[in-house]
Amino acid sequence: MSSHATASGQPVESTVWPDLVAVLALVGLGIAFFWKMTFTGLILPRGDTFAYFYPYWDYRNAIMRAGRLPLWNPYLFMGVPLLANSQAGVLYPLNWPLIGLDAPVAVKAAIISHIVWAAVGMYVFARRTLSLRVLGAILAAAVFALGGYLTAQVEHVNQLQGLAWLPWLFWFWSEATAGRPRMVLWLAIGMATQLLAGHTQSAFISGIGLGAWAVWQTIFPASAGGANWKARGWPLLALALAALFALGLAAAQILPTLELTRLSNRSGGLTALEAVSFSFRPFLIGRGLLPSYTDGEPLFSEYVAYGGIVALVLAWPGAFLRWRDRRTTGLVMLAGLGLFLALGAYNPFYWVLVRLVPGFDLFRAPARWLALWGFALAGLAGIGLDALASRLPRSVTRGRRLATTAGPAALVIALAALSFLAPLEAADVPGATRPQAVELIVWAVTLLLTLGLIVWLWQGGETARRFGASALAALAVIELFLAGQGLPYNDLSAPAAWHSQRPAISTLLAAGEGETPPARFLSISDILFDPGDLREIEALYGPYLDEDALFDYIVATKQKEILAPNLPLAWRIPAMDGFDGGILPTREYIRFTALFLDEEAVSPDGRLRENLDDVPDLRWLQLANVRWIITDKVFDAWIDGIYYDLQFPARLQAGSTDPATSSSIGAYPLRPFEATTVGIVAHLEGAEGLPEDAQIGSVAVFYEGADLPLVQPLLLNGDLSGGTVERPTRLLVRWPQAIRIERVAVSVRDDFPGTLVVRGVSLIDERSGAFVPTSLSHGNVIRLALSGDVKIYEYTGTLPRAYLVCDPEIVADEDEMWERLAGAPGEAVIVQKGSRPPALSDCSPEEPGEATITLYEPERVVVSVEAEGEGLYLILSDAWYPGWEATVDGQHAEVLRASGLFRAVHVPEGSHEVTFTYRSRPFETGAAISGVCVLGALAGLLIRWPARRRSADRPTTPR
Repeated sequence: MSSHATASGQPVESTVWPDLVAVLALVGLGIAFFWKMTFTGLILPRGDTFAYFYPYWDYRNAIMRAGRLPLWNPYLFMGVPLLANSQAGVLYPLNWPLIGLDAPVAVKAAIISHIVWAAVGMYVFARRTLSLRVLGAILAAAVFALGGYLTAQVEHVNQLQGLAWLPWLFWFWSEATAGRPRMVLWLAIGMATQLLAGHTQSAFISGIGLGAWAVWQTIFPASAGGANWKARGWPLLALALAALFALGLAAAQILPTLELTRLSNRSGGLTALEAVSFSFRPFLIGRGLLPSYTDGEPLFSEYVAYGGIVALVLAWPGAFLRWRDRRTTGLVMLAGLGLFLALGAYNPFYWVLVRLVPGFDLFRAPARWLALWGFALAGLAGIGLDALASRLPRSVTRGRRLATTAGPAALVIALAALSFLAPLEAADVPGATRPQAVELIVWAVTLLLTLGLIVWLWQGGETARRFGASALAALAVIELFLAGQGLPYNDLSAPAAWHSQRPAISTLLAAGEGETPPARFLSISDILFDPGDLREIEALYGPYLDEDALFDYIVATKQKEILAPNLPLAWRIPAMDGFDGGILPTREYIRFTALFLDEEAVSPDGRLRENLDDVPDLRWLQLANVRWIITDKVFDAWIDGIYYDLQFPARLQAGSTDPATSSSIGAYPLRPFEATTVGIVAHLEGAEGLPEDAQIGSVAVFYEGADLPLVQPLLLNGDLSGGTVERPTRLLVRWPQAIRIERVAVSVRDDFPGTLVVRGVSLIDERSGAFVPTSLSHGNVIRLALSGDVKIYEYTGTLPRAYLVCDPEIVADEDEMWERLAGAPGEAVIVQKGSRPPALSDCSPEEPGEATITLYEPERVVVSVEAEGEGLYLILSDAWYPGWEATVDGQHAEVLRASGLFRAVHVPEGSHEVTFTYRSRPFETGAAISGVCVLGALAGLLIRWPARRRSADRPTTPR
C-alpha cells in the first residue's frame, strides 16, 4: 500500500486492486453496452460497415490466411493497390488475430475490443495524468468510450480503431515528460499503431490535439516559479522525437500510401469546398451535444458528440474548481479547440487553415474534430466528480458553489433551446428534427437529479461524499446506456443480410466459372425496387427482427442484388467500378470515366452506379472488358399487361453517320418465341408536317423455317406523332398467323426526315396473353441473361481481358493519349516515351494472333501469346500502376500505358510467354525501415534509462 495525492490534494491509501477492479468494471460496461454484438449472432447490416469494410476485411483476411500479403486488389476499379490503401488495415497489428474470423464477426470483435481499449486508456490517463480517484477515472473512461462521439463512429471501424489510441497517446506523452524517458518509445509505438489503423484523419486530429496539449503544458509550467527553459523544451522535443520515430515504425504503410496518394484523384488536396463538407452546423449544436432518445431516424453520425447531461454538468465544477491546474485548463482548451475547428465552413479561420496549413486540405468532415471535444469533456467530467467527492477546502464560498450549479444548468437549457433549430437543416441532414416531448422530459429529469446530487455533495458530509458521487457516476452510465439505444451499434440484423447469395450473384459466378479471369460487370441501378421475394423475407425474418432491422435486411438484399460497391470484392466478381472515400480511386480512373460521364456526375469516390443514368457508349465498356451489365426495371413499362424492356433505346435516322444513331435496330428474344403480334414502344422527334398514315419505316420479322422475313409497314398515326420521352407510344404490329420469331428488325425509310426513338419491343401471343421482352442491339451483341429483381445483360462484343492489337497509335505522353482517346473511343492508344521498336509492321488488324491468360493471380498474370507478325502489342485491360513489371520469355519488357488506364507490352512475332508481376518497391523500402525501427524500439525498451525529475503535478509514488 502506498500514499498518493488526489486531484484535490487529499492523501489516500491505494493498492493495485482498486485499479484492477475498475478495469474489469470498464470491460463489463463495454460488454453491457454492446450486448447485442456480444451475445447475439446479429451483425451490422448497413452503411460503410456493410458495403466497404466487410468486403475489404473478407478479402484481406482470406489472403492473409493463405500466408500472403494482399498487395493488389484486382476486383475493384479494374485493379488498384490494396495494402497501399491504408483503410484496409492490412498492417494494423490488432487486426491480425482476427483473420480467422468471418468478416462481420471480426468487425464486431474489433469494435468491442477497441471500445474497451479506449475506456481503459482513458482510465489510465485520468488516474496517472489527471491524478483522479478511481470513481472519477471510471466516469471519465465511460464518458469517452461510451459517449456519443465514439459509439456513433462504429460503422467507420478504422476511425474507431484510431481514436481508441487517443487517451493512450496523451498518457504516454505525460509519462515521458514526467521523468520516464522510455515512454517516448511507447508514445512512438502508439502513434505508429494509430497510423496503421488506417484512418489518417484520426491520426492527424490526435497529433494536432496532442501538440496543442504539449504546447499548453509547456507554456504554463506546473510550479509557480516555472522550470528552466531547457527543461520546458523537453516536452516538445519528446513529442517531435516520438513523431519522427513513429513515421519510421509505420514506414511499411506510409511509403506505399504516399505513392498511391501521389497518383490519387486527391493528390493535389481537396478543394476548399470539399474540405469543409460535413462541417458541424451551428443549428445542430444542441441536437449533437445532447443525447437523443427518439424512436425516429437518429441524427447523422458525423454530428453526434454527446457526453451526456451528467458529464456536461460535472465538467463545469471540474473546470471551475480547478482552474489553476494546467491540466484542467488544458482540457478546457482542447474542448474549445475541438468545437472551434468542428464548425469548419462556419468558421472563417478554418478556411484560412485549409488554404495555408498543410494537412487541413487533405480531409473532409471538419465535424470529426469533435473527437477532441469528447475527449476533453470526459476528462473534465471526471475531474468534476473527483473534486465534488473530496473534502473541499473551506475557501469555497457559497457564491462559487452556486456558480457550479447555475452555470451548467444554464448551459444545458441553452443547448436544449438550440436543439429546436435542428429542423432548419432537415433538408440536408438525416435525423435533424426538433426534440420530442419524451426527450425534453428525460433531459429535465436528468438535469434535476444531477443538480440535486451536486447540492447534496456540497452540503452533506461523509455519507454524501460516499454515496452521492457513486450515484452521479451511476446516473451518467444509465444516461449513456439509454441514449445509445438509437445508435448504429444497436441497429443490427440477421447474418444472412451479408451471407445469403442473390440470383444476380449466382448468375455472374456461374458465368465466370472456368474463365481465367472472369469478365467484368457494370451495375447501373438504384435500390428503389422491391425484391421479388419480399413477402418471403418478411415472413421469415419478421417474427425475429424489429422493423428497423428488417428494413436494413431488405436494403442489404437489394445492395447484393445489384452488387453495389464494394460487395464484388467479397464475392470475387470483377467490377468496373468501386467505392472509396479516401485516396482511391486513382486520378487516371477518374479521368477515364470522365470520358463518358457528364461533368457534374464525376464522383471523386468512384461509384459509377450512382452517377450513370444510362448505359454508356459500349465502346468504353469494350475497352474495360465489361461483359455483364446489371440494371433494374424501375423505368421499364407495363402497358396493357405486357412488359417492355426500355433499357437500350435506339435512335433511328435515315442515312445517319452519327455512331449514336442508325437507320435500323434489331430486337432479339432470349430464345425463339411463338407470337402473333409485335408490340413497339416508341416516339417521334422532328417529324412535323408528315401526313397521317404516312409510312415512316417497316417492321421485319425473322422466324423459324423461313429464308425471308415477313415485313409490315410502320405507319405514322396520331398516337405515334403525339408520343414523348415521358409518355412514349405503344404500337402493335400483327401477323395473320402465329410464327416462331427469332428476331425483329425495325427500320426507317431512306427519306424519313425525323428521328424514330424505339424504346422497347416485346413479342406477344394474343391467343394466350403470353409475351417475352426483347433486347435492342445491333448484331445481337446485347443479350438478356437474367430477368428477375434486376436484369443482367451480356455484352458479347467486349474485348477479352488480354488481346493483341496490330500497329496501334503510339504517342509520346499521357496528355496526348487522353486527347486521342476522347476523339476516338474504343481505339488503342499507347504511350511510349523512350526508345521504340523498329517501325516494321506486317501484322493484320483482323488476325493479329491470340492471347490466352494461363494464370491470373492478384500480383501475377501469365499470358500465352501467338503473335502473327511484327508491330503487335499485348494489351491487358487491368489498370496500369507503378510496380507492375513484365517479362517476355523471361526477358524484361517495359510495361506501357494503353488506352488511358491499361497495361501494354510490345511482343515480337511468334510464340511467347508474357508475365506481369507486381512488386511494391515503396512497401519493400518501408518494410526495411520499419524493421530497423522495430529492432531499435525493442532495444530501447530493454535498456535502462536514467530517471528524470518528476513533474510537480504528478503523484510522487506509483499506484
